[in-house]
Amino acid sequence: MTTNYRRGYEFERKVRQVLLDQGAEHVIRTAASRSPADLYAFYPPDSPLTHGLTRVHLVQCKTDGRRLGEDDRGRLVDLASRLRATAVLAS
Repeated sequence: MTTNYRRGYEFERKVRQVLLDQGAEHVIRTAASRSPADLYAFYPPDSPLTHGLTRVHLVQCKTDGRRLGEDDRGRLVDLASRLRATAVLAS
């Protein structure tokens, strides 16, 4: 039987691979969602995804296509703003 944790973990692994395929140099996973973001993706300065503005993407992963709750969205956007990063929702 597949648990919700396992489904989430597998989806995060797939998203991680997509980020790497799109040019991220490093992607760090935060286990058990203890952070506003599930994944932190770091891109080189010359990546077309950074548009010359940011090199860090904070990614929240949702397997069921749910929207982020207002509190969670606020925490993610606030952290991204403080880090000058881009907040991303993957679903």
